[in-house]
Amino acid sequence: MSLYDPSQAERVFDARVAYVGPGGFDEHLRQTTNLRVTSIDPVRAKQLFDLGRVDAIIEEIYSDPSDTREVNILFPEGELQTTLLVTLMKDHLKRYEQTLREDRSGFIETKLLYVEQDAQSNPYFSFAYALLVPLLLIIPAFLAGAVAADAMTQEVETRTLEILRSSPAGSRGIFLGKILAPLSLGPIQGVVWILLFGLNGIEIHNPVPILVLITGLTSMLVCAAVFFGLALKKPGDAQVAYSLFVLLVLAASYLTPQPILAALARLSVGSLEALELGSIVQMLVAAAVVLAAGLALAPRMIQRLQ
Repeated sequence: MSLYDPSQAERVFDARVAYVGPGGFDEHLRQTTNLRVTSIDPVRAKQLFDLGRVDAIIEEIYSDPSDTREVNILFPEGELQTTLLVTLMKDHLKRYEQTLREDRSGFIETKLLYVEQDAQSNPYFSFAYALLVPLLLIIPAFLAGAVAADAMTQEVETRTLEILRSSPAGSRGIFLGKILAPLSLGPIQGVVWILLFGLNGIEIHNPVPILVLITGLTSMLVCAAVFFGLALKKPGDAQVAYSLFVLLVLAASYLTPQPILAALARLSVGSLEALELGSIVQMLVAAAVVLAAGLALAPRMIQRLQ
């Protein structure tokens, strides 16, 4: 699969769906190759959903085939796959509604006029919001940390840091100065990406919460990178330690109710609920803890440099 081919991403996408109801919408869904639909009772569907064996539950309610049909869909929270499923289900519901209208057109005295519109969803929607937007917004934060680690190790190797120690700023001021410039890279590039997305027809919702989340992540990574640069003193060693720290942060985020990438994806499509606010608060708390640790340890390490 190529990240640069969104249609290829949609073809590879595969999901397991539990259908609950008298039938109708399930036959429509079975025509889709990337959905595995199983018709089961509500209790069993809920059990499989809680165990993670199905990715969504679809409940269709009607007493008579000619009655209005109600379709309820249950998606998991905090999943990147949820964004793809929502997009896919919107498209299927529109097609199902049009099929029902056509089947019942003989019983309606008023003539139905269909407005010619593209029935298919935008092939770039899932690719943009589930993959492109989160990755491009989070990569500047990773790069900012890498830049900070390189800058600090260069200061140590060239002994420039020893000259700075005699300045009025002091060790703590030196540490803060070394993190401020790289820290600004994440939010600034985030603003640039949001503007570029808008120019290309991809609307980014909740820009301020997104930038706050990116700033918190960038702060944490930059502080850790500067600390690794001071502790290890060699560019290669500092970059390896920083890379492992980034992997640890990403892995740890999947232990939270909503991972970082999922939070960025959901914020960008307009979701700003307790789950997203919780992700932002968690990131700011983590950044504050790492910054406090850096302010406590980095000045001592700077003073001990020979």
